[in-house]
Amino acid sequence: MVTPSTISGSVTVDTAFRRSDVNQDGTIDIGDRVWDLTCLFLCFPGCFEAHDSNDDGQWNIADSIYLLSDLFSGTAAPPEPFITCSADPTEDSLDCDGFDRSP
Repeated sequence: MVTPSTISGSVTVDTAFRRSDVNQDGTIDIGDRVWDLTCLFLCFPGCFEAHDSNDDGQWNIADSIYLLSDLFSGTAAPPEPFITCSADPTEDSLDCDGFDRSP
């Protein structure tokens, strides 16, 4: 699914995704962290933005730590789009070429 948005007067079309659902199974759980860490070293994901759990515009081990803290300590949940699929409201250099679980 794609979502049109207007930024600085120009229309862009972004892929809708759900932040932190990196294995795209529709739930956010420990399986996403396992897949996130696996991909960090061994694969090339189609939606980098889903991996950016802390929304700092980078994908690194801090994203896994951020979500593990939320899952096990109840700290702050990842920024939107986290509850439902939509485009990333923050501009950064990460892309999302495809996300299969957006309704």
